Amino acid sequence: MTAIAQQKQASTLLLIVLIIFLVLSLSTLTVFLKKDVIEADLTQRANRLIQVSGLLQGSAHFEGQDAVVEGTVSSEKNKQKLLDILSEVDGVRSIQANLTIKASEAKPTQASSTQELQKPEVLKGRFTLRHDAGRWILVGEVESEKTKTDLISSTTEVIGHKIVNLLSVVENKPRPPWVDKYLHVLEKFAYVHGGAELTLNKGILTVGGEVDSEAAMRMTLLPFSEEFGDVASIRNTLRIPKFVGNLYQPSKRHAIEKIDLSTLRWNTEHTEVQNTEKLNEIIAILKQNPDIDIEIAGHNSQSDDEDINTDISLKQALLVKKYLLTQEIKKSRLRTNGYGSLRPVSHDTAQNQRIEITVLKE
Repeated sequence: MTAIAQQKQASTLLLIVLIIFLVLSLSTLTVFLKKDVIEADLTQRANRLIQVSGLLQGSAHFEGQDAVVEGTVSSEKNKQKLLDILSEVDGVRSIQANLTIKASEAKPTQASSTQELQKPEVLKGRFTLRHDAGRWILVGEVESEKTKTDLISSTTEVIGHKIVNLLSVVENKPRPPWVDKYLHVLEKFAYVHGGAELTLNKGILTVGGEVDSEAAMRMTLLPFSEEFGDVASIRNTLRIPKFVGNLYQPSKRHAIEKIDLSTLRWNTEHTEVQNTEKLNEIIAILKQNPDIDIEIAGHNSQSDDEDINTDISLKQALLVKKYLLTQEIKKSRLRTNGYGSLRPVSHDTAQNQRIEITVLKE
């Protein structure tokens, strides 16, 4: 009996050892698999920022959460800029920089003692690239049909959506100075989404919309500053949507954003907004503050088909906009978006059917 008991005890111990070994092996395998996923994700995000920044001829790879950056930069200043940008990528633990500094071969021209350096002339002209009501719209004046075609095709290729063309051709007009600069920075503007807007008016370039992070914001603004900085004032109205867990946290900083629009109702065909008392409060604030521009955002998650959710949410936002226009609010102050089910504020589906107001410009 004793021998049998000892044999059972030994078998039990062996089984326990095997289970521990199996658990450790699975844990180790999971760590290795997860490590590969983390490395791939960090590498992709870091190299995307590197490519957009234009600061490095080279690339980054990761060993776990540790970055190794290799290549050539044009100056010590750009090296530091690059390291600052990469350090803001979520998940980066350390950065090893194997960088060579190779100065530009272009030699600066020296002004003679009698020649007075002149400040560049302020960039003239007016153009707008705007995402509104589910459409991308390009507005401006150009000097030829060829320039118009180039702008439409380039914008369509980068944005990936059909462009509503409101460009006008003015014959015998010099080529607008914004055209070439716009083409240089257009690819970077693809980072921006959610009511995106790029507008040049009276020498002020406004870059607005939403980006995913502080790093993406910096990388979006950098090319605009470098291309337009000496000939236009740059106004940054970019925003970073805030999520806690999977729930969106809408802005409630302004009085107009705090107005509860849950009482709004729609007719069955979605051709009319009803119960407009709260919208009259929105109108009163807009009239008291003529410099405020707002986004009217619709949200809907009632369908399993996201296209249907987006369509309904956009229709509702447009109906609110239509009502505001009847009350003498200027169209240029209103942006509309339909986010479908992408921005839930609650696990209760009913609370996610809503209209939100966000201040875009004060």
